[in-house]
Amino acid sequence: MRLQLFFGLLLCTFVKVLYGAPLVQNVHNQSQIGFEIVSHSDVSTCSLQHKKMFVDAESDFKQEFLLERGQPSLILRPVYYFDILSGSKMYFVDEFQQLDKQKLDDAFQAWKKAGYKKKFNDAQDWFNRWIGSDIEIKPHMVEVFGYLINLSRIHIYNAISQYATWLSFSKGVFSRLVLDVNIKQHKRKGLQPTLKVVAGEGGICRDGSIERLF
Repeated sequence: MRLQLFFGLLLCTFVKVLYGAPLVQNVHNQSQIGFEIVSHSDVSTCSLQHKKMFVDAESDFKQEFLLERGQPSLILRPVYYFDILSGSKMYFVDEFQQLDKQKLDDAFQAWKKAGYKKKFNDAQDWFNRWIGSDIEIKPHMVEVFGYLINLSRIHIYNAISQYATWLSFSKGVFSRLVLDVNIKQHKRKGLQPTLKVVAGEGGICRDGSIERLF
């Protein structure tokens, strides 16, 4: 009996603890800019890569996805301006997600007619300093205080602003691996992405579906 107990304890020491990847549960886009997901470093069957998926203007993207530590883990590319006067989407990229100068200028003119007062030299200047180009999310693994506390610094940024917070790879009630992405729009400052981290052990990909760990 003692021998069985000994081998049972020995086996437990070699059992690998299952850690989830950071899980994004919602992208809350409060801006008039629509985005396409053009890069996702998750290599599992749950990846959003090459799936032609959009985060529409003034809407929530509620499909959960995982973040892998990479350079970067996710890229959201601005592809259209939602014109509130006409209620239409004004795409300013071509079929390869590259800027179309004429379409961009058309969107810029519609933006000005909507009553925005901030001055820009031209449409490209507007794109750089108000839309802010791509939004990128980058998790970086950083060990803090050794083995027991495992924290990860995560950044979200565009050409205008950047925001950083901490994820916790601890188990149980101390785990903080579930995120909400927020894209806010300021009349003068433009688009500013932020992150909100909530309790949860993240998730794993199993047979093409994301399974949450609690």
